[in-house]
Amino acid sequence: MTQCKYKLQNCCSNNQAEQIAILKALEQLPKLDDPTGRIAAVFTDSKVTTDSLKNHSMHSFLIEEIRNKVRYLSTLNWTIHFGWVKAHIGIDCNEAADKLAKEAAQDKNDQNIVYDRVPAKTVATEINMQGLIKWQSQWNSTEKGVLC
Repeated sequence: MTQCKYKLQNCCSNNQAEQIAILKALEQLPKLDDPTGRIAAVFTDSKVTTDSLKNHSMHSFLIEEIRNKVRYLSTLNWTIHFGWVKAHIGIDCNEAADKLAKEAAQDKNDQNIVYDRVPAKTVATEINMQGLIKWQSQWNSTEKGVLC
């Protein structure tokens, strides 16, 4: 399989990057010759992703996209196994994936962005921060309740 680099919008999380990588890998399976008997193992160092895939009450966009892709692949007689590997301990394929991810993240070309959904947690954090800033500004400028 060829190595590919995909870029995400800067606001995206590392978990989204891991999930896009899994989705893109799954998209390649139907194109492969069939020496494995249509069995694939997908390893990730994202515990959040493996836990989310197991948790059927988790319905984030990318997790659902992965589940849908696995369902589709099962109609083509593919069996997909997911596994977790510890990061940064010298596992060759994991180190290569991390290297490609860093290169893609550093690429200044925004024309090849494949994903740009902002995580809900990022939006909530930003709204909360803006509220705190506004509150602090109002607190600093009020005459009421000032200590003597």
